[in-house]
This record gives sequence, structure tokens and C-alpha cells, in this order.
Amino acid sequence: MAVLALGPFLLVEAAQAIAGFGAKVTWGFAMWGYLGAFGVIWLAPTIDRSSVRRFFAVSIGLFAAVFVGTAILENVVQPYRGNPDGIHFPGAAVADRIEAKWREETGGVPLRSVVGDLWLGGNVATYAADRPSVFLDADPGLSPSVDAAELRRRGAVVIWNGRPDARVSPLRAYLARFPDMKIQPQVVVPRRTWVPSPPAYLEWAIVPPGAG
Repeated sequence: MAVLALGPFLLVEAAQAIAGFGAKVTWGFAMWGYLGAFGVIWLAPTIDRSSVRRFFAVSIGLFAAVFVGTAILENVVQPYRGNPDGIHFPGAAVADRIEAKWREETGGVPLRSVVGDLWLGGNVATYAADRPSVFLDADPGLSPSVDAAELRRRGAVVIWNGRPDARVSPLRAYLARFPDMKIQPQVVVPRRTWVPSPPAYLEWAIVPPGAG
């Protein structure tokens, strides 16, 4: 039981020490499934009325500590280190801003398609009022249901990561597929954090309706 309860954690720690990679918070959720059973076997508690009360008191305390600790980690520590998580991404604000500019540029034409990666394209598709479909990475193999001719007829928004430290830009690939797209000013939107953190930098373009 000790191997099941502590083995995954020790294995990851050993691999991290040897290989030098950083562990991720999300890995931890699956590591402690047997910890409760291990504690019961190891401690061999006597179960009576007072022990049950202590159990509930400790359980509530641990739950509160985990809740508060997670809130501080996600909303203070991670953003302060300049590494905010996806929960801080201002998806609704980004979609509102881009959709408003799309309508302004196209004379109120509904936004039917957004071209981008899973995260950025998905956020716009989720929060935009017109609920556009996503042409994932402008790759027909990833979005076989997207009709390229129909997309050009209706127009689309193209969005990609505009962070200064972005390693690879898909701009060249997007221009090859949509040579008529009109690049728009960079969108910079504050993230939803409790402490100052780097904003979301986004580059985007409009494929005008009827282009191509």
C-alpha cells in the first residue's frame, strides 16, 4: 500500500531530479488516490464517537486549507511569477473586442468563422455572440467539416499568439492560405488575476467576406 500511495510522487520527484524538467501542478491530482487508505492502515485508528468528530474537523480543515492554498497559488503566486494559467485568460473580453471590430469593419456581417489554434480560436468561438465555427490552424485535415469556399464567401477572423516571447508565428502559413486577409492592430487585454501579471497579447486579421 505504501508503494501505491507514495510511489507515483517519489517516481516523479526522482525523474525530475535526474532529467531536470519541471513538474506540473496538474500531475499531482492523480498521485494521491491511495493516500487515505494508506493512512488508515498505517495509523490503525480506534473508531469511536470522539474520533469521528476529530475526523470531520480535520477533514473540513484540510479542505479549507487546500481551497485557500489553491486560490493563492493560482491567483497570486503563478501570476506574480509571470506564469498565469489558462483560468486567467480573458476569453470573453478578447472575443467581445474582436467581434466588435469585425462588425465595424464588415458593416455588421455576422462572424461565422474563426481561424486559429485550439485555445485562441476556441475562446473566440465560445464567447463570441455569433458562435462562429473554428477552422483549426487553417488545416482542412484538422477541421474536415469546414468548407473553405464558404469560409471565404462569409469571411473570417484569424487569430494567433502575439506574445513578445512567442517562439513560432503562424502568420506566414495563414498568409499563404488567406493572402487577402487584412492584419489588424495588436490586441492587448489584461488577465483576470489578483496581482499584476503579463497581459494577453494577440495578433489577428480579418478575411473580408467574399475574399478569394
